[in-house]
Amino acid sequence: MMEIRLLFLTCALSSLQTQSASIGSSNVLDFVNLFIGSVNGGHTFPGATVPHGMVKVGMDTDSPGNHAGYDGDPQYNVTGFSQMHQEGTGGAVPLSNFKLFPILNCTIFEQCLTTIDSRKIKRKLLPDGSPDDNAVPGYFSTNLSNSIRVELAATRRTALHRYTFPPESTTPRILVDVTNDGQVSGIDPELTIDPDTGRIMGKYRFISIQILNLLTSYN
Repeated sequence: MMEIRLLFLTCALSSLQTQSASIGSSNVLDFVNLFIGSVNGGHTFPGATVPHGMVKVGMDTDSPGNHAGYDGDPQYNVTGFSQMHQEGTGGAVPLSNFKLFPILNCTIFEQCLTTIDSRKIKRKLLPDGSPDDNAVPGYFSTNLSNSIRVELAATRRTALHRYTFPPESTTPRILVDVTNDGQVSGIDPELTIDPDTGRIMGKYRFISIQILNLLTSYN
């Protein structure tokens, strides 16, 4: 009996050492699943950020049930990629400002698909029916149904975007939407473009939806 117990203990220790060596030789970040809680109202954020960073850049969708912006359910459309998000709060959609959005083709601005309803788009699907999204700590990517690839990363103070357009995109554009935060509450927007450098600067003010409704009712 003693021999059996010792043999079992030796095998168990050997197994633990093998698993520890296997984990130790790989990147522990490979074991992180950022999509946990991103469907069915989990309110989690799978985008790119770093510890104590000022930005949480990620995808926004038109899902009514995930107030962190992203929803892993492929039935929902992508509405933009914004710099700030929060997770776990529930209630009204917080932050989600300001949005960037890649436009496949646009020759005349007045005809560009700039509103959320006109530009929103589905994602490509994987063989198992899930959206073609990928996320690891500090990085997020997705492939839209029009073959535009979006990649997002973050530093402590900066959101980094990369948009790769397919060959049929002969007049690509990137929309800067300074008005549509998560609650569409931006007022008095301002946008300036430096004609020499192309630098874009924008600002606007936010107002609580509850206060806005109260003021509307009062007027």
